Amino acid sequence: PAAGPGRPGGFVAVNRNITERVLAEQRSEAQLKRLRALRTIDQAIASSFDLRVTLDVLLEQVVSQLNADGAVMLLLNQPLQRLEYAASRGFHSTTFRNVQIPLGQGFAGRAALDRRLVHVPNLFEGRGDLARNLLLEQERFVTYFGMPLIVKGGVKGVLEVYHRRPFDPDTDWLEFLASLAGQAGIAVDNAQ
Repeated sequence: PAAGPGRPGGFVAVNRNITERVLAEQRSEAQLKRLRALRTIDQAIASSFDLRVTLDVLLEQVVSQLNADGAVMLLLNQPLQRLEYAASRGFHSTTFRNVQIPLGQGFAGRAALDRRLVHVPNLFEGRGDLARNLLLEQERFVTYFGMPLIVKGGVKGVLEVYHRRPFDPDTDWLEFLASLAGQAGIAVDNAQ
C-alpha cells in the first residue's frame, strides 16, 4: 500500500525534507562565518603594517574557522632556503619556535618544495625528525595539514594546521584552508 495518512512513508519523506533543510541552513551559516573571517583578515592586511599583527589575526581565524587545535605560520627565508617560525596559535609549549626547516625536509619543507598540500592523518606513524618528535610528545597532535603560501608564482611560506584528534576534512574545509593560505600569502607579500 502507498504511503499516506497513518502510514510511515509520509513521515520519512517529511523527516528527510526537514533534515535536508537543517543541513542547508548549517552550510549557509558556515559559509557566512567563513566570509566574515576572510573579511576580518582582509581588514587586518589593509590596516596594519606589522606582519606579526596580521598573522595573529589570521591564525586566530584559522583555528576558530577550521576547528583546529593549533596553527603555525612558517615563512620562507629565500637566501637560506629554509622555513622559519613567524607566528602560532594553540600550542602549550614554545619549543618549536626555533625550528628551521630546509626546503624539502619534513612535512612543511615538502609542502613548500612540492607546492602542494601535505596531509598526514596520523602523525604517530612514521615519526621522522627530532623536532617533530618533541612536538608530538608535548602537544599530542594527531592530524597535520601543511598548505604552501603561493603568491605571484613564488612560495612565501607554509601554513600548518594541527588537530589533537583524527580528522578527515570535507572539500569545503580544504577549499577554505586554501583560501586562508592565499590570504596569508598576500599578507606576507605585502609586508615584504
